Amino acid sequence: MRNEMQKYPVSHWPYHPHVYWSPMRRWMHDMFPQIAEFNQPDQWMLEPDVDWVPRIEMSDHENALILRAELPGVDAENVSLTIQDGELWLRGERRPAEEETNFLCREQRYGSFSRKIRLPYEIDASKIKTSFKNGMLTLRMPKAKSAVARQIQIH
Repeated sequence: MRNEMQKYPVSHWPYHPHVYWSPMRRWMHDMFPQIAEFNQPDQWMLEPDVDWVPRIEMSDHENALILRAELPGVDAENVSLTIQDGELWLRGERRPAEEETNFLCREQRYGSFSRKIRLPYEIDASKIKTSFKNGMLTLRMPKAKSAVARQIQIH
């Protein structure tokens, strides 16, 4: 066991998630490296016509939700956003820069993407602000007045 732990040094604690994998999970990862791609969020739930899923982070602020999506190599004109029934749909496509066939290594995913994000609050869709910079899509989604917390006086 000691040799096994030396293989995964603890010097990265607490930031390196692989350090704390169980021995069985590390063994499975070593035996079947092709399943490593399923460590990506929602990768195993891909729809048949979807090639990859962008990673997101969403934060709750007093009057708005902020959502950031990693979309490196995606042009803004290839991204579609739709809000309906309390869900945000993020769809689009990443195309390769040029047709290259002489790869020595190819880890980038290309093709269509789609992600449905359940919103925890009702959103005022008419006031959403977006920005797209350096491959990061940011949405500032103001909460509807009914979703903003209010202090209630007791009489």
